[in-house]
Amino acid sequence: MTVRVSAIGARRSVHGHSARALVAPKVTQLAYLSVIAAMLARVGMAVLPAFAAPLMNIAACVWILAFLAFLAAYAPMLVRPARASGS
Repeated sequence: MTVRVSAIGARRSVHGHSARALVAPKVTQLAYLSVIAAMLARVGMAVLPAFAAPLMNIAACVWILAFLAFLAAYAPMLVRPARASGS
């Protein structure tokens, strides 16, 4: 929950301070879905302990995907100058 709220706040801050629309791009949606998939895999570990090792690997891989997607989407916005307001 905390990660989700922090990610939403970071996305809104980056878009707002760089004069971009407050709409989540597709890559951000992919990052959010990846975090949800990782959470489901971690819950699955408790429900299906016989599959704990593969589910942990799945959770790790989709977390990596989430962080890479977030980095791909927001690193360019954070290292470039902000757009002029209204453009």
